[in-house]
Amino acid sequence: MSTKVWEDIKKGVEDSITFATEKTKELTTISKLKLAISGIKRRIDVKFRELGKLVYGKLEEGELAALTQNEQTKELIKEIKELEAELRAKEEELEVVGKKEEQTEEKSSEEKAIEPSSESD
Repeated sequence: MSTKVWEDIKKGVEDSITFATEKTKELTTISKLKLAISGIKRRIDVKFRELGKLVYGKLEEGELAALTQNEQTKELIKEIKELEAELRAKEEELEVVGKKEEQTEEKSSEEKAIEPSSESD
C-alpha cells in the first residue's frame, strides 16, 4: 500500500475520533441540561403542592381573604416564579445546544459527501 493510502486511513481515523469526542461532549451537555430541567420541574411541583396545602388550610379556616396577604403565600409564589424563569433559561439553553448539534451533523454529512474517493489510488 502506498503512503497516501496510509495517510488517508490515518486522517479518517483522526477525523472519526474528533467527531466522536465532539459528539460525546454535545450529548453530555444535552443530558446535563435535561437532568437540570427535570430537577427544576420537580422543585416547581413541590412548591405548588406546598401552596395548595396552604390554600386548602386557609379555606378550612375560613381565611381565604387573608391568603393574599400571607407572607408564606407570597414567598411560595415568588419561589415558583423564580423557578419558572430558571426553567425557561435552561430550556432555551437546551434549544441552542440542540441547534448546534444539528448544524454539526449537517456539516459532517456535507463533508462526507464532498470527500473524494481514495479507491482510484
